[in-house]
Amino acid sequence: MKMKTTILSIGLLFISYFTHATEVSLKTSIIVEEKFITIGDLFNITGKNATKRIAMSPRPGQFATYDARWLYHIARKNGVDWKPFNLNTRAIVERASQQISVEQMHEFLKIELKNKGAPEAFELTTSGRLRQIHVAANQPPTLSVEYLSYEPTTKRFIASLAAPARDPEALRFRVAGKLHKLTEIPVVDRNLTRGQIIRPEHIELLTIRESKIRRDTVLTQEEIIGMATKRVIRAGVPIRTSQIMRPLLVEKGDLVTIKLTTSSMRLTTQGKSLVSGSQGETIQVKNIQSKQVVEAKVIGKNEVAVFTFGEKIIREGK
Repeated sequence: MKMKTTILSIGLLFISYFTHATEVSLKTSIIVEEKFITIGDLFNITGKNATKRIAMSPRPGQFATYDARWLYHIARKNGVDWKPFNLNTRAIVERASQQISVEQMHEFLKIELKNKGAPEAFELTTSGRLRQIHVAANQPPTLSVEYLSYEPTTKRFIASLAAPARDPEALRFRVAGKLHKLTEIPVVDRNLTRGQIIRPEHIELLTIRESKIRRDTVLTQEEIIGMATKRVIRAGVPIRTSQIMRPLLVEKGDLVTIKLTTSSMRLTTQGKSLVSGSQGETIQVKNIQSKQVVEAKVIGKNEVAVFTFGEKIIREGK
């Protein structure tokens, strides 16, 4: 009798274990890749019934929430032995996706716009806020153009894009915007103080919209190499012509050599500069011996040249 009782107990234990092991449970957080949600996506069942489609999946990158009533209805309808624990029971289904970023869309549009005659270097801005989009994880994250209009005069465009490319069920969206032509201008790579000579190693190129360039902005390296700064020039900031000058060859108060040249003679004397001057500039100097103030042209480091009235007329007449 004891043995029978023991065997019965063991049997009941196995039955209890088997029943517990095969109890259907709900998956409360699910990520799917396909276009349809199946019974097996929601419940831990196997077999043919598990592959039965019960609903459309959310769009890629989005999710859907199913409440207790809907889940119980689906379970009963499809012969699944499951009941919700309470009315707060729910399942969240998310569609796996790949992202196409705004930057990727911009780069794609740039290629297409260049084929329409857009300039080689430009950036674009879009009307409204362009956001990243999602395509299904099992599809390529590609784009295609279904329509593109570009007006070179106004630099405006309108495009209709689809993702994934050439997919009948692709997400289609419209993009409108404007092109901004870019150019490169020289700037300095460090702050330069007043009076510094700008050398080639100081220069780097800054890419900037043409529309933002002021009329007095320096456009080429040749305009600034070897020039001196009139005031502080900041690194990475467009340089204006008013910020540079030829290097001073004569400083105010310097002793200078005054050269007088005519067709028949060449004289030199000493003088004192009353103002500073660069190569080719006309400055006032004072003859140390005669105390006479004359106008002279800067021709070198602490060197100026003056001409007699007649010689000056002859030279200007040539």
